[in-house]
Amino acid sequence: MNKISLKTKWLLGGILLLGLVLRLWNINQSFWWDEIWSSLPYATADSLWGTISQLGYYFNNHILYSIFCKISITAFGENEISARAPALLLGLFGIVAVYKFGRTYLNTSIGLTAAYLMAISIFHINHSTEARGYSGYLLFSILSTYYFLKALPSRDNKSWVLYILCTVTAYYFHVTMIFVSFAQFLFILLRWVYTRTGKSKTPDPDGFFSYFKYTTIAAVITLILYLPVLKAFIRNMGKVNVMEVDRFPFAQSLANSIYPGILSPPGLILYTILFCAGLYFLIKKNAALGLLTVIIIIAPFTIYMLANPMFVFERYFLFALPFCLFIVSGGIHFFSHLLGRTSFQKNLLTTGLLLTITFLQTPHVVQFFNQDRQNYREAVNYVKDRKAVSGSYLLTLGYAGPHFNYYSQEPVETPQTYTEFRQRLSTTTESWCLITGWLPTLRLPHEDKQLYSEEPEQKKIHKYIVKNFILEKTFQYKYKTKIYVLRN
Repeated sequence: MNKISLKTKWLLGGILLLGLVLRLWNINQSFWWDEIWSSLPYATADSLWGTISQLGYYFNNHILYSIFCKISITAFGENEISARAPALLLGLFGIVAVYKFGRTYLNTSIGLTAAYLMAISIFHINHSTEARGYSGYLLFSILSTYYFLKALPSRDNKSWVLYILCTVTAYYFHVTMIFVSFAQFLFILLRWVYTRTGKSKTPDPDGFFSYFKYTTIAAVITLILYLPVLKAFIRNMGKVNVMEVDRFPFAQSLANSIYPGILSPPGLILYTILFCAGLYFLIKKNAALGLLTVIIIIAPFTIYMLANPMFVFERYFLFALPFCLFIVSGGIHFFSHLLGRTSFQKNLLTTGLLLTITFLQTPHVVQFFNQDRQNYREAVNYVKDRKAVSGSYLLTLGYAGPHFNYYSQEPVETPQTYTEFRQRLSTTTESWCLITGWLPTLRLPHEDKQLYSEEPEQKKIHKYIVKNFILEKTFQYKYKTKIYVLRN
């Protein structure tokens, strides 16, 4: 491959600087539910064994991220920035990986374009600024596919070893790497069928046998790494139920996460045109990559939707983001070369299309940067500054409520029964109730009611508080946080 030009280095450096600024913008906001529940307990465990041998109620612990987070917290203290620093760095490396992938298998222009779109992607920014393993999972899933494609035709042992390393690392960040492995397997299967029906007589066409050998090695290493939590993993799998709900609204939400603005008429038209042109360009430029891209985008999502498990979140499909960006970047490249005759005209068309996409995404960017995830810290500080009585009754409700204790210097109680609540209420002249992530209010119309439900006694207490307490403060962010007060 040709040496990277100075111009390209400057452009990539500018993209990384933009990505860094966007990811630092609000990185010190309060920890939110998932971070307090699913990262900090493992990152702050007494020993490394405590970090790698616990999984949580479902699959909370992203083990490798918890290890990185533990190292960062040990070095810089336990705070929002140190806990999220590994995610930030992994996210920035992810931008570089997208550039490298695009440059290798398409061209430098598409690599830079995709890197820019990744840098401004709210979907990626969000998961590069939380103390969870998603940005690491995305980084190593794209690297796994990079070395997968590189190793296949050449049967290069070095590339296969790097494929193993990246695949295992991605799995240790998050088990949804299974989607990428499944897509790679389907790709190999289709290539094998094509070879069998063709005239190839090579003993190991396209490295098929090498793929199965090295993938088996990766699987064994991954299994060994997960041995400390394997029993819990199997047990927790039994907790996952199948739902009978309409997932079409989720598909719309996922599309809007990957391509912000696509739900508006102008956005739908622009993205559709660029997507179709880009897919055509990818298949024409690199048929193998075009096929794999289609498989990665369609196959895992289709199977997951048909299975319809109880948990379905956009972040599970973060692995598809780079490939969706490659397609749009390919569309931009296609039109800039179709309509532009000189380098200046091509660059002008590329810049114009990127600015148009940036403009479409601006409302989503503004909303994201003006909307904290969840205000545990702010709510606790609000009550601390305003409560008039020492020893006031501080209480909370719901599954998300107990995490107020992370920031509170005084105990925030969670009454288990209505009777206990009323008895405790009668012992004080001032009571504060902090509520966030109340599941019934989070349920989307198409989601299962039982899944988004709280305990009956909690709902009874909630009804009393809403009726008899004064709503003192509401933090209108992603997960609303409400503060109620009752003074006798």
